[in-house]
Amino acid sequence: MKVLPAYQRTTIINAVQFFEEEFLVNKDKYLDVRDRANFSELWFDKTSSDGRYYIPTEKDSFFSTEYTNVYEGDFILKEKQGNSYTLPSAVFKANYTLINK
Repeated sequence: MKVLPAYQRTTIINAVQFFEEEFLVNKDKYLDVRDRANFSELWFDKTSSDGRYYIPTEKDSFFSTEYTNVYEGDFILKEKQGNSYTLPSAVFKANYTLINK
């Protein structure tokens, strides 16, 4: 059996865990998060479990066509290069270690 090369990621990631209740009070903490209710009243009675919130994945683009949904407890990650994405809490905690607060 051939052994595949192994790589370890060395990029420092900035991350914040998303909580809908906190987002509604402190949107500044979640600068990249967009609320679909701002664009359509159909989303007013929806929550994060319905896909109400999202982040654009293309850096420097407010009206991005590329996006990912943000669900309760997900971690929102932003790389130094400006790329953003989300990871479920269990996946994040299994793969990342806090290096400072």
